[in-house]
Amino acid sequence: MWGRDALVQLLRTYLSAFPDVEWKVAAQVVAGDPVVTESVPEGTHRAPFRTPTGEIPATGKRVASRVCHVSRVASGEIVSLHLYWDNLEFMQALGAMS
Repeated sequence: MWGRDALVQLLRTYLSAFPDVEWKVAAQVVAGDPVVTESVPEGTHRAPFRTPTGEIPATGKRVASRVCHVSRVASGEIVSLHLYWDNLEFMQALGAMS
């Protein structure tokens, strides 16, 4: 899946598992049409989290992770978005990996 539908599905999955998420922007650089944003989403794992390898049952743990997203903007709309995050750090914080 690509495009807006993929982003909507990703956000729904994350928000359903972490309904109290706070998404804090740590830094942002705008250089013409590329926009690079470093952020830290933090929330409590209150519902099952669906992953490509299976579901992680709710742990009740408060988890923060670092995310970087690179957007390209044209005519005031995001036309591409690339997300990067430390998935190992995130899974370890949930207790899903050691």
